[in-house]
Amino acid sequence: MEEDRLTILVAIPAYNAEKYIEKCISAVISLNPPADRILIIDDGSSDKTVEIARRYKDVEVIEHRCNLGVAAARNTALNLCKEDILLFFDSDTIPDKDFVKRIMDCYDNDYVGGVGGIALEVSNKTLVEKWRALSMKQSERATSDVPFLWGLCSSYKVSLLREVGGFDPVFKTNGEDVDIGIRLRKKGYCLICNPLAKVKHLKEENIKGVFKTLYNWYYWGAYAFKKNKERFFLNYIKIIFKNPITRIFSMKEGGLHPFFLIMDFLAICVETVALISVLLKRLR
Repeated sequence: MEEDRLTILVAIPAYNAEKYIEKCISAVISLNPPADRILIIDDGSSDKTVEIARRYKDVEVIEHRCNLGVAAARNTALNLCKEDILLFFDSDTIPDKDFVKRIMDCYDNDYVGGVGGIALEVSNKTLVEKWRALSMKQSERATSDVPFLWGLCSSYKVSLLREVGGFDPVFKTNGEDVDIGIRLRKKGYCLICNPLAKVKHLKEENIKGVFKTLYNWYYWGAYAFKKNKERFFLNYIKIIFKNPITRIFSMKEGGLHPFFLIMDFLAICVETVALISVLLKRLR
């Protein structure tokens, strides 16, 4: 029945996103079925992000006076949400038209806390971006109980986000998705990854940007586990070495390309340093 339909708010946190935001908004407006509301949370941008977003009459724009970080932007959306489901897209993504249908199909019982999709890296102009796309390739197997949802295309039941206190603003750039996933699962809720729910990830990066991203991923992801008193070191070490080994033995994906091998080695070093930094860090 129509009155039993779950309502959905799409929220797009954005910071200096003028390069991609127009494509993202256009894709979100075209979702079928559509979202009940679309909200842009500008996190203190100094470029034309707000100006571009305000061109769309179907979009609400909220501005932070300064850059508060991704978790704070998500909390702003949560505080303003009147809907049942809060769906986040990063500002540099283009969701498939059926994304909403794919995730809503998974909200079939009270124990589902959140549902997310997968991202396809589309920028491959350089060897660095080709390596990045291969190394960050996500599994296309449906999983009914994942430890967390990728923040760039994730959705949650609003009531449950509020039950666990929302997102922790200590996470400025990364890790808020891992932290909220841990806290929801500790409450007994499951998180589902539906690989049929896809977004195209438009982000372009040079070598410095790639390693900065990797460091932040591993540092803040591990920090989330440590903060929640969960074991993490051995699991992360397995992931750090498994990813390049899997790629190396897959010859169709550039296996032994010398540049890729060098990138693999450097990535292992960067990710290991991130883990050790978390181990040595004292929590507040």
